[in-house]
Amino acid sequence: MPNWCYNVITVETKDEAEMRSFLAAVAGPDGAFDFQSILPMPDILVHVAQGARTFFIDGEEVSLARWHVVETAEGDAVEARPLTAEEEAQVEALPYTCGHDWRVAVWGCKWPAQDVEVDVDRDRAAISFDTPWSPPEGVIAALRTRFPDLHIAAFFDEPNCQVAGYYGAGRQGQQVARRKRRIEPELRRLCPGPGRPGRGRHGPRRPRCGRPAPSAARWWPAGSG
Repeated sequence: MPNWCYNVITVETKDEAEMRSFLAAVAGPDGAFDFQSILPMPDILVHVAQGARTFFIDGEEVSLARWHVVETAEGDAVEARPLTAEEEAQVEALPYTCGHDWRVAVWGCKWPAQDVEVDVDRDRAAISFDTPWSPPEGVIAALRTRFPDLHIAAFFDEPNCQVAGYYGAGRQGQQVARRKRRIEPELRRLCPGPGRPGRGRHGPRRPRCGRPAPSAARWWPAGSG
């Protein structure tokens, strides 16, 4: 299992119509903040797995490094087969030959956003979610390019490595390593609403950013960490 990185994206604008446009653009089949809707992965890679797997082809046992797979939202494989020659050619034409490598390089993390919550107040929205290991810097960069008139601030906290901070053009400064106890006041400033007591993945649960938004079940490929 990965270290979970907590993220808060705050979006501000004086144009309520533009805010509605933004919220519609980031939503998708996987929930209110769907990376695939924001920065879509090539279709051919959605169902490509990479590693080592044995198939029987024409009565012979063959070990393949890549194959086609269909998985449930929980990451359980329901179908696996060798890639066709046409599919192999499509994959070979891309700079990344499996979905995992593409997501890490382009999104900035290997899986989509988890536990998404959205709080909207006319001209300001706060979106909180978790990602494995690191923040989705590529996704946020794509949003800033697509919506240049919005102020988009991106904050992350990965407490196990004690790394946190703002990144990109939303705030001054780069990623900053801090002790976890100094991060809590910043999270409370970003999410001033009532926190939920109890314990989360990282210990005492952080203040969240409002009402839960619809989101997919926690997603990760079977057998991955």
